[in-house]
This record gives sequence, structure tokens and C-alpha cells, in this order.
Amino acid sequence: MNKHVRKRALIFFIISIIVELVVFNRDTIFSVKGAANIAMEYQASKEFSEQEQGLLFLASGQKGYLELGGMSGKPGYLFFDIDCRNANGETVPYRLQLAISDEGNVNMYYLPAVTIYSDVQETKYVNAHSYGDVKDMRIYLWANENATFTVHKVLYNASVPIHFSVIRLLVVFAGISLLWCIRPGSSLYEKKWSAKERVFVVGIVVVANLILWYRLINLNPQFMDPPWPHHHQYHRLAVAISQGEVSIPIGIEEDLAQIENPYDYTVRQNSVPNVNTGWDTAFYEGKFYVYFGVVPVLLFYLPYYVFTGSAFPTWLGIFLAGAAVLIGMFYFIKQVVKRHFPNTPFLLQVILAVIAGNCMNTFMFMMRPDFYSLPIICAMAFSIWGIGLWFSAAEAWEREQNREAIFGKAQMIKLTLGSLCMALVAGCRPQFLLGSFLVFFIIGDIFRKEWKCSHKKLYLRIIPAAIPFIIVAAGLMSYNYVRFGSPVDFGANYNLTTNDMTHRGINLARNVDGIFMYLFQFPNIGANFPYVFSTSFQSPYIGKTIREAMFGGTFFTNIILFSLLALRKVKQKLKEKKVFGMVTACIVFALIIVVADTQLAGILSRYYADFLWLLFLAAIPVLLQLWERLKGSSLQKTLILFILVCGIWGLFMQFSMGLQAGEIESKNAAEYYAIKEFWFD
Repeated sequence: MNKHVRKRALIFFIISIIVELVVFNRDTIFSVKGAANIAMEYQASKEFSEQEQGLLFLASGQKGYLELGGMSGKPGYLFFDIDCRNANGETVPYRLQLAISDEGNVNMYYLPAVTIYSDVQETKYVNAHSYGDVKDMRIYLWANENATFTVHKVLYNASVPIHFSVIRLLVVFAGISLLWCIRPGSSLYEKKWSAKERVFVVGIVVVANLILWYRLINLNPQFMDPPWPHHHQYHRLAVAISQGEVSIPIGIEEDLAQIENPYDYTVRQNSVPNVNTGWDTAFYEGKFYVYFGVVPVLLFYLPYYVFTGSAFPTWLGIFLAGAAVLIGMFYFIKQVVKRHFPNTPFLLQVILAVIAGNCMNTFMFMMRPDFYSLPIICAMAFSIWGIGLWFSAAEAWEREQNREAIFGKAQMIKLTLGSLCMALVAGCRPQFLLGSFLVFFIIGDIFRKEWKCSHKKLYLRIIPAAIPFIIVAAGLMSYNYVRFGSPVDFGANYNLTTNDMTHRGINLARNVDGIFMYLFQFPNIGANFPYVFSTSFQSPYIGKTIREAMFGGTFFTNIILFSLLALRKVKQKLKEKKVFGMVTACIVFALIIVVADTQLAGILSRYYADFLWLLFLAAIPVLLQLWERLKGSSLQKTLILFILVCGIWGLFMQFSMGLQAGEIESKNAAEYYAIKEFWFD
């Protein structure tokens, strides 16, 4: 390490210490002046039933208050040393709201409510503000379940102790160092990286990313072993297949068969005991089937069951598929750069791969690793690898036509493997099949040239590449025919869910909601952790809309996709490089999938992933071409700044959306409030 680097590292370390002391411990600084630590007396309201001295019981749904006395002057920081435990003795979060009267208000008024989790000490301090000296004060308490409150003490105008975190200090130091290395003016963009250096950097980035994902994937313990029966249907199918069956036994088949329309949610719920054991499975002619893609079963669940006799953990499948997505994005960008943008800096490739690999809903999936996410992320992994392999094969084929290289066995294997990956998509999530049509834009021009030169050579390459599609299609069509009597029926219409899919039909009026909410709705941003909240739903469609909590349109949660607006500026160059057709097709296919999802299934946050990958595949060539266009100008640094800011925003949005979608606060309060206090309070 040279002298300049050591000096820079020392400066960054000093800045990190200052940030730790001044920013993360600001409450300590603000509470020092005038801190009195006045212990307050209290009188519990009638809603509480006192079990013994200091133990107050409050029933779920009730709100009780403590009448406080002994305060003097303005409140400053209040310290609430109050434990809250449920019937099992577990610490649970509770809500606290102050009501005060002061010099400016004779009558009591309410301050905003806060959440306190007593196992995280920092949550017990509340910085309250009044109009002059406080005259009277109450604290209202409530929880989401029967709870026992233990009041140890309440301090008025308290001093907040310093909380110096070495881990936080090191994370800040690493963050500052990283941002310095990738800043727009960094010399690393001009560096000539050796092959070993490239492999080392990518390896470090991928491993660090996967460690973070592994940490996040364990945040909600319910997804480690889901308590919901329908989340285990892939395992049930694996067991059935091992026994030569394709249907799965649920135990309510005869009861459902007695109902005239078992797909009517209300009738079904009122008529069949334990009906939710068959939730989100396909019921057809008296039997239950899994309508979700079968490939994850063959890839993970069946081999695991055969060798261990137990159920494959779904979260592990999502983690492995996510790793394939991330590494596949590095591979895809490498092939696009090699073929069309050879002057792209290696560091820019890494940055784009990290942004895309994390922001295609993958980060969110890690925080909600449920059964529904697995076929989607598997389809995404196969799609990105398939297209990356096609790009690699196309580049070699093109060089052969230009007499620069030979299209050998390795390239033929890549072409065939790419086709296999794209074919397997159909057995994961059929929406992703649109990606297979990108082959016409990737090798279309090469195909036409080869057709003019040698039909035989063309057949020798196209036929092996087509075989995986034929084999996979034959297998899936046979599988569908055995189950539903039709080779093209995947069974989604027979799903037992909130609405009757057999009568849902197509209604173009739904498209307005879908396009707006999936693509263009503004996020609901707040000033409180976790800062991103579910958006409102105001619909012109007068009909039944199937939806879940959404967090904003794709273009505002991933603002880097606004780079697609520059498509017109780089259109000519992309045409010359024969990549404009692929970019345009990706955009069109994404819009088609948005409409299809809206019509066939509804508006759900996990469906972002169905089309996000296509928009990123379109945006990456546009950004790479903008880099070439701006090379040598001052605007090139502006482009890097745009990419970095957009990437940080996208990661922030994915993290906050994941906390909400993963229900971390309700399922793992200790981790949720530890994260909150680690960074934000």
C-alpha cells in the first residue's frame, strides 16, 4: 500500500469516526444540555388490570394510559423503561403515544405515536417537543395482542448514553472507501485490468453480495419453515412424482367435488372444512395439481427428497437461483460488451451488473423467500444465462463469418445450452418465454448471412440448438395433457384462490390500473423508517381487482430505467451494432407481460420481476452506448454520477420494499428494530 493510499485511508477513517460520533450519536449530543433525568410517577388508567406491583395487563385492541406526574420544564428526551411481553413471555413491540398540555395549550393534544421494542435499548428514547413547559402528560400504550407491561421507570428530560458501534464504524469506512473508488473521476475507469484482477474483483463483489443476501434471507423465520400448507406443494409434488403420480393428495377432494362451483371463493370457504389446505393449487376433475412450473421440483425438490427423504428448503432454492441471476448478469454484460462495446471500462461493467443483479426484484425476494418467488427467480436465472450464452455464441459465429475465428465445439455447446436454459423457462414461469424470441434479434443477421452462404452449416447449428426446445416442449406438453387433457393448459385457471379464475376473462379496462401501478405510480415515501410504504389504490376500473400492496411503479423505484428515454439519441449507433432490435423488443415484451399479468393474475409486487429483467436488458446497451457517445466530454462523468445515484436509489428502494413485503417487523421484531437503530436512529 503506497503512501497516498494510506493517507487517503486515514482520512476516511477519521471521517468515519466523526460520522459515528456526530451523526449516529447525535441524540447523545442534543440531550446533554439541561438533562435532568427526572423520575416520573404514574397512575394507570382503568383499561389496565394490575397483576402485581409494576405488572399491567392490557387486552389486545385496547389502549390504556399512564397519568404522569413530577415533570418540570420542556420534555426533551424521554426514557421509557417499559417492557412489553405477550402471553408466551416473549418481548413484543408496543405503540406509545404522548398526550400533553403545556403553556401554549390548555387542553391536552396528541403527539405522533412511536413504536418501542424494549430489547433494543435505543428505541426507549423519544425526543418530544412541546409549546413551552409541560403542565400535564399521559402516555397511551397498546399492543397488537394481549400484553403485559412492566413499568420500570420513566425519565423526563433524560440524557441519552453514547452508543459507539465498531461494526457501524467499519461499515461506514468501507462505504466511503468504495464510493471514493467508484466516483466519476476515479482513475479505475481508465485502468487496464488483467484477467486475474477481473476474476478477483468479480469474485469479491459476488461473495460480498451473497453474504448480504444470506443475512437478509434469514430475517423472517417463518420462511425458513413455512407454516402454511400450500407453501409445501412443491415437496408434495416431488413425493407424488417419486411414486409415479402427477396429482397431490390434499384430503378435501370429495368435499370440493360436491360443490357446484368449487372456484367460488365464498361458497368454498363456507362449505368445506379445512379448505385452505388446498389454497393456490389447481383443482381439476376431482384431483389437486400444482399449476406452478415443474422445473424447480425436478431441479431441487425431487433429487433432495430421493437422497434425503425430506423436504427441500424453499429459501435455499431462492438463494441459489438468486446467485445464478447475479453471476448471470455479470456474464451477460461481459458478452454484450465483448460483442458490441469493447471499450467499456471494466469498473462500469461491475457497477451495472451489481445494480441490475440486485434491483430486478431479487433483493426483495431475498427478504421474502417464499414459495411463490421460486419459479419466478428460477425463470429469471435461466433467461439471463440463456441470452448471455446466445450472445457469446453469436459473437463467435459472427467472427467466423468475418474470417477472424472458428466457430468450434465450445461455441456450439454454448448455443445449445443457451437454448436449453430458455426452454426450461417454460417449466418455471411461462411469461418469461417471450425472452426466447430475442434470439431472432441476437443471431438474426448472422442467420441471414449463413443462409446465403451454406444451408448445410446453418442446419448443423440450428438443429442442435432447437433440440432442447423440442424435448422440453414435448415433456411439458405431455405433462399438461396427463393433468388437464390439453398440451397447452398449465392449469392456472383451475386455481383455488380469492376469485374464480375460470370466469375471470379478459377485460381491457383493467390495463389502465396495471400499466399505471406496475410502471408509473409514484412511490409512497415517508420520513419514518423504513421510508417506503404501500401506495394508495384509486381505480377507474369498476370491477373486481386482484391486488396486493404495491410500492410504486418500476420507473420510479428503479430510476436508472429512465435511461431508456435516451434511446432516440443512440438509436443510429445501436442499429449499426445490430442491437437496437433487441432493445426495442425487450421494451415491447415487458409491456406485453405487464398487460398479461394484469389480465390473467392481477397486480402483485412479486410480478415486478416478470418484466424488470427485460427493461434492464434494454437499459444496459443504451447506457453503454451513451458512454461511448460521451467519451472524452465532461458529460461522461455526469453519466457515471447518474448511474451511481440511480443504483443507490434502486438498492435503497429494494431494501425498504423488502422490509415491508417480507413482513419483518411483525415476524422478527428484534431484527427489524436492530436494523432501524443501527442505521437510522
